[in-house]
Amino acid sequence: MDILTLAAAAAIGYVTGSVSFAQVVARGWPALDVRRLREQSAGASTVYRLRGRQAAAAVLLGDVGKGVAAVLVARWLMSEQAAMVAGAAAVAGHNWPAFHSFKGGRGVAPAAGVLVALAPVALGWSVAPALAVFVVTRNILMASAGLFWSGAALAWAMGYPDALVLFALALPAAVGVYALAARRRLPLGERWRSTFLRGTPR
Repeated sequence: MDILTLAAAAAIGYVTGSVSFAQVVARGWPALDVRRLREQSAGASTVYRLRGRQAAAAVLLGDVGKGVAAVLVARWLMSEQAAMVAGAAAVAGHNWPAFHSFKGGRGVAPAAGVLVALAPVALGWSVAPALAVFVVTRNILMASAGLFWSGAALAWAMGYPDALVLFALALPAAVGVYALAARRRLPLGERWRSTFLRGTPR
């Protein structure tokens, strides 16, 4: 892949990822304060705590969808390798969005969308165990880890290309490191609320 293709794929992914659906929903949803999103993580779990299930579902679908879109556009215009570059750039755009003062989310939802677009069968089979983990624990990090690692294992078992399997391991690892680092900057009580979804949201 030449440098121009690499740059084009990265640009497609980053611009797509920089659309923060948490910020978009906050501007159109009653009683959802944009400033709270900027102080915390601009993602579905924060919106769930601030405004409830419906707003969070809208954000989750948008964030997963932009990961899918970045991969599909880059694959259509360029190649499978370019699609992986665009996917990684979409997660970077989500975490540091140019359109929203570089204050974004943690990258879990767009990373899921990226991997769904790259390995749909493997990720599809991984949804059920991830949901089971979430139902039992209500732990977002554990459920996400279950989705990503089981998806990578299934991608390897199903004979996906080695480069894609390595990407399916590396992307969630990077997201996990960033998410853990972001949690350490939060007060202890907020760390707990950002990891577990319990009780009835407002």
